[in-house]
Amino acid sequence: NALKFVVINNIVPVPITILLLYRKHSSNISQYINSITYILKSNQIDVILGDFNINYLNDNEVQPFDILMQSLHYVQTVQTPTFISSGSLLDHVYIRNEMFSAIHTCVIPVYYSDHDAIKISLSFKSILLNC
Repeated sequence: NALKFVVINNIVPVPITILLLYRKHSSNISQYINSITYILKSNQIDVILGDFNINYLNDNEVQPFDILMQSLHYVQTVQTPTFISSGSLLDHVYIRNEMFSAIHTCVIPVYYSDHDAIKISLSFKSILLNC
């Protein structure tokens, strides 16, 4: 499942496109990667985030997906586990950092879910703010 958001504000004259994804744990990873490849090659997406149900800390599961994201110039910003019971990093945030001078991501424990929350702070490059 996917939702696409476009954020437009008065401070930065460039819209930010965000893609929120969810992959059901039992779904086929290869088909998921093929679908994301199609979406990313046919749309300009700045931030991709969501519950991927692919453990970023397990090289075997994440390698094909990581290769795709690196080839499209996305950087994974979450580096610590987000699924506490198993110590897995299932919730990913990928950002194309061409428009950002600083990206800060932190994992925040929450009482209402078995997944932790992720807080993302983005600072825009000054050239974008001066347009």
